[in-house]
Amino acid sequence: MQEAKTRLSQLVAAVERGETVLLCRDGEPVVELRSLPCLVARTQIDTSDLGPPVGREQALEPLAPEAWGNWAAE
Repeated sequence: MQEAKTRLSQLVAAVERGETVLLCRDGEPVVELRSLPCLVARTQIDTSDLGPPVGREQALEPLAPEAWGNWAAE
C-alpha cells in the first residue's frame, strides 16, 4: 500500500489510459482502480439556454399554477 501511495499519480495516469490497476496487500487483491464508464463516455452538454442560476430563496418558493402544466394531478 505504501508503494501505491507514493505512485498514486502514475497509477491514476495508467487508469486514464484505459488500464485497470489492482492494489494488493500481502499478495491478495484488495482494491481495483478503473475508469468510471460515465466518465469515459462523458459528453458536453450545452446549458446556455437554461437561464441564470436560481437563488435559494427563489428555489424554495412554490411554483405558480401555470408552471405545473402536465404535473397537475388528474
